[in-house]
Amino acid sequence: MRTRFVALAGASLMALTAAQQAHAGAFNLQEQSTTGTGRAQAGNTAIANDASTVYWNPAGMTELGRFQMDAGVQGIFIDAKTTNSGTTIRSPGTGGLTLPVSGGSGKNPADPVALPHFSAAFNVVPNQLWLGMSLNTTYGLKTAYDGTWFGRYDSTYSDLKTYSFQPSAAWKVNEWFSIGVGAVLRYSKAELRTTLPNPLTPGGSIPATDGDFKLKGDDFAGGFNIGVLFKPTPQLNIGIDYQHSVGSTLRGDATTKDLRFPPAIPVPGVGLVPLPNPNSVRPAAADLTTPNTVALGVSYQATPQWKLLADVKWTKWDTFKDITIVALDNNTVISSLPQNYENTWTVAGGAEYQFNDTMTFRGGLQYDQTPTNAIDRSTRIPDGDRVWTSVGASYNVNANMTLDLSYSHIFVKAEDINVTRAYFTGTPLATVVTTRAHVEPSIDIVAVGARYRF
Repeated sequence: MRTRFVALAGASLMALTAAQQAHAGAFNLQEQSTTGTGRAQAGNTAIANDASTVYWNPAGMTELGRFQMDAGVQGIFIDAKTTNSGTTIRSPGTGGLTLPVSGGSGKNPADPVALPHFSAAFNVVPNQLWLGMSLNTTYGLKTAYDGTWFGRYDSTYSDLKTYSFQPSAAWKVNEWFSIGVGAVLRYSKAELRTTLPNPLTPGGSIPATDGDFKLKGDDFAGGFNIGVLFKPTPQLNIGIDYQHSVGSTLRGDATTKDLRFPPAIPVPGVGLVPLPNPNSVRPAAADLTTPNTVALGVSYQATPQWKLLADVKWTKWDTFKDITIVALDNNTVISSLPQNYENTWTVAGGAEYQFNDTMTFRGGLQYDQTPTNAIDRSTRIPDGDRVWTSVGASYNVNANMTLDLSYSHIFVKAEDINVTRAYFTGTPLATVVTTRAHVEPSIDIVAVGARYRF
């Protein structure tokens, strides 16, 4: 019985790793530069006009010339309305009948998030070798539902943070071709809470008799990226960047508490069956691997004032088929939760207009597919296809310093959730909860930043 509680904990951990809200394709955060957000991320792989290229395509450093720094913060505001579409529970307490689960809407689960970013690049060998670094939060978000909401048996609290450090180098082979490489060093930290149904509660589980689960885990892991930049003409940049997956194993403690079972229960044809204490603290681990991505970008200086930009990105999500949970005390697989993610495309187009020597305006549109599917989508990731609309501006304070401001509104396709979770399977306490919900999210992003050239 105790192993089954740990299995539930582990499954919830990996649900968290896939649980980032709808502003990020599954759990990837795109918001890594203020100027990029202002053009809906169009042209990031090719434009190479500030130090954020260290993250998007390290080969772009060869276009920067002197030492540059780029820093900023993005405020992400998510509004997600969740409606109960008929969530049910079947347990010994319901007499084998399928009954509705009570509870409120959970309110808006996403608090505002401040997402910082920093990049720097400098020329080491004149006109040949550049070195750079970036500090980013590339994955993560915090969500918190009301503990008595109707979807509490699927999720109540999720907090995933990642901190990535990316030292990089770029080499200018000739006037039309450059190559760059970067190492990705990432620390990941997660905390998850969810509610456990008490299968013995008459009429179905209620908040007063529910149990509580919490899991905390962290890990340090590494990866790499490589990029190239082509300049067929002085006006045209073509960039290609490959981000390799980073594999982490989140390790921590799975804690189950507040479930109260009698010493034994009567089972027809068997008699009294003893029940162990369901509450425990036990080590658990689950793998988290970010997907491989390939991005192609174009930047074209059409006129002295107008620059046209585009990006297309392919993300290989199909390797994220299921979640494997391992008990650390005996190294056995104790749970599996299907995800069946699908590969996705992201397409963005935008433009920048140089109004005068001090002001630049920009804007863009983006279409971003979700990798989730209708069968496995959960309340931890009520994700849908997204359309970005973005505007931004830059002001040159002097020859060295530029201030940036951007705003994006993201329209997210409303989606339905219809996911079934089984608890205490293979025991007299077997319980099934089906969470059915309709989710209508939207996102606003306000970004401010500064660039400095030495």
